Amino acid sequence: MFRKVVLVASLAGLLGGCAQRAYTVRAPFNPDSVSWALKTGSDILSGQAFMRTVGGDVKTCAGSPVALVPYDSYFSAVAQANVEGYSSITNTDPRANAYVRKTKCDVQGGFSFSNLPTGQWIVVTKVVWGVPNGYFVVPQGGPLSLVADTSPSSDTKVLLTK
Repeated sequence: MFRKVVLVASLAGLLGGCAQRAYTVRAPFNPDSVSWALKTGSDILSGQAFMRTVGGDVKTCAGSPVALVPYDSYFSAVAQANVEGYSSITNTDPRANAYVRKTKCDVQGGFSFSNLPTGQWIVVTKVVWGVPNGYFVVPQGGPLSLVADTSPSSDTKVLLTK
């Protein structure tokens, strides 16, 4: 059974923005607020990411990176800036990189993270494809992300789609 999730933003570095504007992160990175995320647990968070084209075709995140980070004000601010299309995000804290778990989507758009501690997480990926337009290919799709809560010793399943 899929759990209800809340849409949030994507993470800097994973999903590039298109607009040429900069965002300065004002929320400080606080390692104490996310220290729980470095622990090993028995929770699993798995899911699938896809979008539908105007014509009804399904496009998945196949081969795209998926990031999982603990939910807090710092990671939420970075994610929101990226989803809003900022091309550069400044005042990021390099210590935050230690809290990013990564994997890739399989050909069906599936992904999984295991050995997680129970907590609230931000899941981020992208679904992109190109549409021919004369001599150019116009990119379509974009970032997908959500906030999900894992439960003790369980498999939390999520869908990322628009």
